[in-house]
Amino acid sequence: MRRRIRTGVIWVIFAAASLTFCARANPQLAGPIFERVYSLHINVGTPDEIQGTAFAIDIDGRQYLITAKHMVAGMGDTGKISLTQKGDLTVKIFRCDDPVDIAVLVAPLPLTFEETMKVASGGLDIGGDLWFMGFPLGMELPAPKGKGHFINPPAIVKHADLSGVEEITERIHRLYLDGYNNHGFSGGPVLLKSPSNEFQVLGVISAFKPEYVPATKVVHLDSPQQASQKAKAEGWRIVKKADGTWAELVDIQDEIVPLNTGIAIAYEIYPALEVIRAHPIGPALNDPKFR
Repeated sequence: MRRRIRTGVIWVIFAAASLTFCARANPQLAGPIFERVYSLHINVGTPDEIQGTAFAIDIDGRQYLITAKHMVAGMGDTGKISLTQKGDLTVKIFRCDDPVDIAVLVAPLPLTFEETMKVASGGLDIGGDLWFMGFPLGMELPAPKGKGHFINPPAIVKHADLSGVEEITERIHRLYLDGYNNHGFSGGPVLLKSPSNEFQVLGVISAFKPEYVPATKVVHLDSPQQASQKAKAEGWRIVKKADGTWAELVDIQDEIVPLNTGIAIAYEIYPALEVIRAHPIGPALNDPKFR
């Protein structure tokens, strides 16, 4: 059933998500889209180095990089970034207003002249298919041989369902996806397939919805008998280690850790378009010096 966003309402439909690599299950993704998604590194070579994803879009004849705002949290209005596929760049940085976790980066030159990813328009299908792209856990796999034209390394692709939409304001929508967002996907594009079977950009990956649980530590048990006695009371907390000995998982008082619930959080891309049109300074694609 086709739904449109309504104020103050969150629709939630959870379903299983599947992992796919590159474009084997979705051959329409091959080619230009992969040429526009990059592995982003910040603070390279330092203890503070972080890794995520950025992607290039063309708006009004100029090119811009999009990523998650938290990726550039420690930078000012300009900063140095590194894209595995394109090298080191000094970029200008523009940020969407909170709570939108999107930043617009302006590079000194276009990074690709491949066909742009169009921005999605129209209503959203709650429970419908989405795809998101990026470099989870720093995975930079070599381009598959004989599988068409891929940038090297190409992004990983994951399939998800649009589980829910939260209207924060009339122009700011937070998306909930039934799909695991691992570290490294931050800043990657969320894609939907248009009625004409064209993949279009709907949003930008931000985070995962956490569930906070007590932190635990492993406490060695002296004997199988001790393990057996404790297992009768708290069976799930007793574990057999690789060396054959037994241990108990004990909560650490006043310490909690976030668990990934499998619900990814993204923001619709439209606030980024407002930032771009307020600062139309991306490198011009028709400038002869870039050709």
